[in-house]
Amino acid sequence: MIVLCAISILQGVGSAIAASPDPFGIYSGYLQSFFWGDAEPSPAAESFRRFIFAPLGGTLAGYFVLLLFIVVYPFQQRERWAHTAITAGILTWFFVDSSMTVYHGAWFNLYLVNLPTLALWSAPLIFTRRFMDRE
Repeated sequence: MIVLCAISILQGVGSAIAASPDPFGIYSGYLQSFFWGDAEPSPAAESFRRFIFAPLGGTLAGYFVLLLFIVVYPFQQRERWAHTAITAGILTWFFVDSSMTVYHGAWFNLYLVNLPTLALWSAPLIFTRRFMDRE
């Protein structure tokens, strides 16, 4: 989970700087296609896209810095509240983000981001739950 946090922090900072969540442009390509098809976005739309990744990337980085501290200290000490907090945070994000993704029909976000992230975080959370101390 430390590695997942580190990767997510780097992705958040990279998204803020590069205005794209992945270095290969895969997500940006789907985003472009979803909103503009084959046409180029207007300069105002492109300016907004570049801007919006800054606060989104910063929020992502900040969230995972916080999660990293929870993973490194109370989670490794098997404090059950830490496991519950991480699980609640990931599930809240997943259900809010995914429901809005489906509502808007932006399925690429569900397939490229939400489901892989949920799978990556679910495995360690499921397998470590029984090792947490009872509070």
